Amino acid sequence: MGPIRTDDVGKVKVPPVLDNAAVDATLRFIAQRAWRSTQEEFFSALVTHLAESLGVSYAFVDKIADGAGETVETIALYANGEIVRNIEYDLAGTPCENVVGRDMCCYVDRIQQQFPTDDLLAQMGAESYAGIPLWTGEGKPLGLIAVMDTAPLSNPGLVQTLLQIVALRAGSELEHNQLESQLLESRQRFEDFAMATSDWFWEMDENLRYTWFSSNVETVTGVAPEWHYGKTRAEIGAPEEPSIPWEEHLETLRRREPFKDFVFLRRGPDGEKWLKADGIPVFDEDGTFRGYRGTGSDLTAEVQARLAADRAQTLLSSAIEALDELFVLWDPDDRMVVSNQRYREFNSIAPDALEPGISFAEHQRRLFRAGAFPEIDADDDRWLQERIARHRSSTEPVELAREDGVWMLVDEQKLPDGSTVTLAIDITARKKIEAELAESSKVAELANHAKSHFLATMSHELRTPLNAILGFSEVLRGELFGPLGGRKYLEYASDIHTSAEHLLALVNDMLDVSAIEAGQWRLHRETVAIGELIGDCVEIMSERAARKRITLTIKISTEPLFVSLDKRAFKQILLNLLTNSVKFTLDGGSVTVTTNTADGGVEVTVADTGVGIAAEQLPTITESFRTGTANLQSDERGWGLGLSIADGLVKMHGGHMSIESELGVGTRIALFLPDPSGLKEVR
Repeated sequence: MGPIRTDDVGKVKVPPVLDNAAVDATLRFIAQRAWRSTQEEFFSALVTHLAESLGVSYAFVDKIADGAGETVETIALYANGEIVRNIEYDLAGTPCENVVGRDMCCYVDRIQQQFPTDDLLAQMGAESYAGIPLWTGEGKPLGLIAVMDTAPLSNPGLVQTLLQIVALRAGSELEHNQLESQLLESRQRFEDFAMATSDWFWEMDENLRYTWFSSNVETVTGVAPEWHYGKTRAEIGAPEEPSIPWEEHLETLRRREPFKDFVFLRRGPDGEKWLKADGIPVFDEDGTFRGYRGTGSDLTAEVQARLAADRAQTLLSSAIEALDELFVLWDPDDRMVVSNQRYREFNSIAPDALEPGISFAEHQRRLFRAGAFPEIDADDDRWLQERIARHRSSTEPVELAREDGVWMLVDEQKLPDGSTVTLAIDITARKKIEAELAESSKVAELANHAKSHFLATMSHELRTPLNAILGFSEVLRGELFGPLGGRKYLEYASDIHTSAEHLLALVNDMLDVSAIEAGQWRLHRETVAIGELIGDCVEIMSERAARKRITLTIKISTEPLFVSLDKRAFKQILLNLLTNSVKFTLDGGSVTVTTNTADGGVEVTVADTGVGIAAEQLPTITESFRTGTANLQSDERGWGLGLSIADGLVKMHGGHMSIESELGVGTRIALFLPDPSGLKEVR
């Protein structure tokens, strides 16, 4: 027992004056209390019990708040009949400084005179003080538990006795809660660990048979304390369980040594449970062994979870081993941890490269030297260094060809701990299909080119007979107005002429498309006044527009705008657009051609009030033989080449064409033609 300080003169030993009822009540509080659900609740109950048992005004538990041990913080503070807000204060100049990490101190009276710089003592009106340090299981200071009163202590011996009774439990709880705050596990795991030192208490006699259990053992395990009495731990356990070091534990008991964290399987009337026990040997004053005292906790959920995790790990390992893909795991130092059967078989060309613990760099070198990468020169160390660098950076998957013609897609991913997973997939079949598709695409491209070339070269042969048909039908029609006239033959000649015109237009468009695709259309640029070209095209279309009562309008600059372009190509573009607009604009509608200067060129716009183009058809409307089916009327047909030719010719000029349309509203097509000559508007 520590010294009792009564004044500034000296120290005297005061024998304890015990109150058996208070001692018993404190022992019951420690041994039988239904334990707290939170740290605050337990310590609040503890200081309340001390204050009420000793009849003092203040009781508190402090923990060291900094690494240097210069500051403490209350974790439960009882003051004048209630639990109040916790405080933090410096130890220097306080009676608590003499307690922390040292020994019990008891100041029966005149505490303020002995610590005149302690402002808290004055604020609380303290007259007496008693405190005892709290230690970890390894003997490191944790804090203290103390009581104070506004009057001298009437029974300092009882104060010291009760403080000593609760100190071990309070220190254990405080240490336990500090360990809890450092854990990053789940709440359930957190609670299981918390119960490791605070579930129940037990005692054994010198024959290592249980003689006492705290009553809460039944609450936790479902088995009454009396069931354990007279039995040894081995008798309630399962010593045949191979995973439990029973012999080592029994030898520890025979040597009368303390033990900690002994986990064993207990078989009781409620079934099997996994329990953990901590214990210390008890000796009397002459050193005779009297048995053990200790604590126990239920780890069933934790052990079952660990066993389940072990089973899951085993299943995962089996699944990895059975993968058809190649799998290998490298640790943070890039050394092989494990590889599956498929990986080992695939790399059997170099068995010495598959040993666990081998570095990735050495693994690759041995495969390299064994000839696993035939497309790489044997002395190409640069490739090897690049492979190692790519592995360490875990970039995009890489394709590798092996000596036997097998292609692998290797994907490497970093794990949070710095490890690397390598997963390789056999893509030989895919590479073969890709090669076949590439060859097929090449053949199709050559065939398409040959088709375009053929049509382009057949231009003269196709146009000549069609021109002859037109010529002779024209002659025939003229003759039929003469002596050979006759209405029936005149109609025949007109049909021949009309059909030939349609056929010639189709052939001309097809040949134009083919010439563009074959690259045989050559632009012949010259400087022209674009307004005149637009006027010529509108004049050509005016008669057809008039037949449908369509208003054909031109909006261009009043001053001449000169542009460098191919006159024939531009007229082809604009006539195709005007033809479509007039064709698909209902009687009484309008078509407007607008010209605007643009940055680096000119913009020509053809807008109509026609039936419009469906939104889903706009992305493909400029492809050959594509028509807006919703736009076609019974008397207006086309073959879908006009927009394709216009688009192709605009692109040949280095420009682009955009189309905006809405069903029932109309269509607006804008052409941008860059002017490489840099000509400006004439002023």
